[in-house]
Amino acid sequence: MGRPNIDVQVIVGAGCGMAYKITNIDDVECTFGTTADEVTFTIEGGSLRRFITMAHKALTELDEAQAIHANSELDTSTNRTA
Repeated sequence: MGRPNIDVQVIVGAGCGMAYKITNIDDVECTFGTTADEVTFTIEGGSLRRFITMAHKALTELDEAQAIHANSELDTSTNRTA
């Protein structure tokens, strides 16, 4: 029997609580939220390293997108005519 395939969507907002603990020689348990609504997942060390690499790339692209948006907002506000 193979592993079950489970789809879960979790939105982690800016103020969301986050914690982790090492559960064995290669697993990290990550918890998001508060006791009443927390979501926990376990990730192996190698996968966590890959996730961090991906997250770094995503943050770089996010920074670029935000800079482009900020510049376009500045262009729009300075190019208005009366």
